[in-house]
Amino acid sequence: MYDGNVNNVPPGFDEDPDFTATTGRIYKYVPTGSADGGDLYPREPDEPAKIYDIHYGPLARQSRNPRFGVDSYGRLYYPTGQQPRVSVIDNEGNPILSFGTYGNRDSMGGLPEDLVPTKDIPMACIQYSTASAR
Repeated sequence: MYDGNVNNVPPGFDEDPDFTATTGRIYKYVPTGSADGGDLYPREPDEPAKIYDIHYGPLARQSRNPRFGVDSYGRLYYPTGQQPRVSVIDNEGNPILSFGTYGNRDSMGGLPEDLVPTKDIPMACIQYSTASAR
């Protein structure tokens, strides 16, 4: 969600309204029901259990929100548009790792046939990421 409230603005961006306008937040809610009962949310939660400030940008407010993934340990995998990367944080919001670099369909992440060499996983304009237990 984009709400203009950002708590972890990087140095140099504190007075940049465009940065805060394109920085999203992920809201985590605790279920009010149970899977055994067949309904995780029989009633709306009172408030979020956790809010993660995510540097998605640069995305316009009217654009579609980036899609993120959550693995079985509660780690969040989300795309960043400011850099062509996917970032991973734990369920407390602590950074674990980021990967990716600018690249295109000719980039193969350093493989011998790489027409446009890169040192990381090539990405451009990433909007979606997900996670798997495998």
